[in-house]
Amino acid sequence: EQMELRGPKPCIVSYGSVIDAFAKIGNSEKAEASLHYMRSIGLVPDALIYNSLINACAKAGHASKAEMWLHEMESCGFVPDQKTYNSLISACAKCSATERAEHWLHRMQTRGYAPDAVTFGTLMHAYAKVGNITKVEGWLDQ
Repeated sequence: EQMELRGPKPCIVSYGSVIDAFAKIGNSEKAEASLHYMRSIGLVPDALIYNSLINACAKAGHASKAEMWLHEMESCGFVPDQKTYNSLISACAKCSATERAEHWLHRMQTRGYAPDAVTFGTLMHAYAKVGNITKVEGWLDQ
């Protein structure tokens, strides 16, 4: 709103920056509110904005919301990437939903993305959090 009052007309890039800033601090509510306001003035989110929303939900530990944004992203024709899947895995890990985290790992792999150090580190943290040291050791061997 301040951008509209003080300067040039806001665009998708400016809203993307705002949503990404909220994502970095894990404020999914403000990230989502920014998206809704952006839509109200006629701007349409792109894949980067959806990734930022999913990341915001991940940082806040809102796995169901992260999954909801993924489904919306896909329904709009955007293809999730490795960052998207890592954020989903992180969201599940934060709420100790290890089976859901592994679901997103398998989907990531079937879509042609290889897990990286972030993926494995997140999964190991999730299993350590629930006390499943056998799984942690198994991921170490990967």
